[in-house]
Amino acid sequence: MQDMGRPEEGVRLDRALVFEPDLLLLDEPLGALDKNLREQMQIEIKRIQKTLGVTTIFVTHDQSEAMSMSDRIVVFSDGVIEQAGKPLDIYHRPNSRFVADFIGESNLLPARIIDPASRLVESPVLGKCIFTGVDGVNYERDQEIALVLRPEHLRLSREPLEGRSNARMVVETIVNYGDNALVIGRAGEATIRVRVYGADVVILQEGDECSFSWLEDDIYIVAQ
Repeated sequence: MQDMGRPEEGVRLDRALVFEPDLLLLDEPLGALDKNLREQMQIEIKRIQKTLGVTTIFVTHDQSEAMSMSDRIVVFSDGVIEQAGKPLDIYHRPNSRFVADFIGESNLLPARIIDPASRLVESPVLGKCIFTGVDGVNYERDQEIALVLRPEHLRLSREPLEGRSNARMVVETIVNYGDNALVIGRAGEATIRVRVYGADVVILQEGDECSFSWLEDDIYIVAQ
């Protein structure tokens, strides 16, 4: 293993692999590392795992680490499996409110089902909209549910955008990360988070009123 700045990390992994195990268990191995070194070690561990072909169970509380390193994720809550599946399936199709909130960022908005057959719901924040639901789950009229909208699926604009569903919000906070920004706003009683990339964030300032918009396929629902 190459020197990643913390040679003891590599030595410990080398010692575990020298016996050619059928199963490798890594329990929070990168938790004490800083961000840059942790990312380097993630790449190195993935390279070694693929080279050797050893089945690896990687225990972590870091959601981004689980998403970036796994072929399959198992999400636990209080010792109970909430959901298991491929990383992108869990991210885009969470089975529960817990998973939607725990894996990545989510806007979770209260709503009720108006017509299950046509997949129509009504939200105090978004109004009437079409939803995608958990496979195999039957929904009932007037059932209380939560809408899941990922921040990166939303777009911000001064005025409503054609071809997309729109609602209004007031910008309260802009957190700038350099290559992207998290815009946090207020729509009625709800907090809305929008992930903005590139130079688009400069069109808005804290205190501005604007539109946020989404596409039909961007809305997913889970039990309230």
